[in-house]
Amino acid sequence: MASLKSQLFLVLLVATFLLASPVYSDDEEEDLLKTLNTHRAYMGLPILSENEEASCVADRIAQTLKKHTCENNFKPFQLNEDTHHILSKCEINVNHTKHSVVLPVCVPDLDVIEVFTNYTKTNFAKYLNNSGYAQAGISSDGDWMVVVLGTNTVDGDFASSGASSLVSFIGFFGTLILGSVWFNLIC
Repeated sequence: MASLKSQLFLVLLVATFLLASPVYSDDEEEDLLKTLNTHRAYMGLPILSENEEASCVADRIAQTLKKHTCENNFKPFQLNEDTHHILSKCEINVNHTKHSVVLPVCVPDLDVIEVFTNYTKTNFAKYLNNSGYAQAGISSDGDWMVVVLGTNTVDGDFASSGASSLVSFIGFFGTLILGSVWFNLIC
């Protein structure tokens, strides 16, 4: 009976933790991440995990690019001091973006095949085929799709500022304490 209660406690704890975590995804972005990960798996590369901070950056950049037509050809670029306004809105420390890269593409009506081809058959492919990248954030606005890639190293993990990390830390331990109290009540 105690084992059943322990298992129930763990299931409820995990469910509480998952429900408390916000998930940011749109179908287009989610589909592109799945497609890019399928491509990477085919190439023998590890899949990209979704990173919320990188998604925030991608969203901010996509909003900015929406003002531009597809005739503007943007090249891959790195996040640095010149993009501090975007990083600060996403509460990201610039020192944690040195090994990141932003890949913006413009495709009329975001045609799925054309977007995928733009990422896998152009100069962007060298970034997507690089096993050093392990995280991604994806967003779109208008005809623009933006993929932001990061690493699992300190220089590319999109670590947020201390305040945000403190909230996550408190939230996690708050969930543990709440689960513990709940478990003691039912036992």
